[in-house]
Amino acid sequence: MRERRPQILQYSADSLAHDSGSAGSARCSRAGGSWYDCSPSAHPWDRLFLGRAGEEDGAYRARSHARRHPGATPLEDLPKGKYYVTVRGGEELEQELETLLKKRSEVAANIRTAKAFGDLSENFEYHEAKREQGFVEGRIQELKQILPSIYVISPEDVRSDCVGFGAIVSLREDTGDEWEVHIVGPLEADPMADRVSYESPLGSALIGRRSGEIVEAAVPAGELRLEIIGIRSYVV
Repeated sequence: MRERRPQILQYSADSLAHDSGSAGSARCSRAGGSWYDCSPSAHPWDRLFLGRAGEEDGAYRARSHARRHPGATPLEDLPKGKYYVTVRGGEELEQELETLLKKRSEVAANIRTAKAFGDLSENFEYHEAKREQGFVEGRIQELKQILPSIYVISPEDVRSDCVGFGAIVSLREDTGDEWEVHIVGPLEADPMADRVSYESPLGSALIGRRSGEIVEAAVPAGELRLEIIGIRSYVV
């Protein structure tokens, strides 16, 4: 199977990356610590793979021509109020917290050094160090809230009869081109790696579907029509 994304979804990483300090943006984070913009004005690919289904403007909805199978939505069987992650996702979150805790002392040292330069009102190094400290402390607190509530789903827990969390879904376009997406949670979603959030329009269209069914996702460039040709578990 060729590794390929639909032409209407090909965008650069630079167009997706979003500065975590930008004002007025709705942000989604992933395990690696990168941020993506999930606001109504966000990049269309960003929202298709990461944003929640049912956006305000309705232009990024997802739907399927096939009927949902009763009881065939694996997410319904998972505990509520948890952050679902893969084995790798859980490990990356723990590693990120460990790295930031070590960086905390480094940033504090940078602030002390910058203070020695004198006048703080025009001290770029000081303000830059304080800005970095704010980001590090904020992310540490966020991770401390997230980690106690993560629910790791191992490969053996992933169903292969219908699409659920952790599934790798093989898709075929009308053109005959084939590609794969990995269904994950918002914390791990990464469009450039074809890791799709189950909360996104594309992810929500796939959840609960079976091989042979057709799904559609409406994007600015047109309808993305895909046939599910295979479902398998991820591997660690």
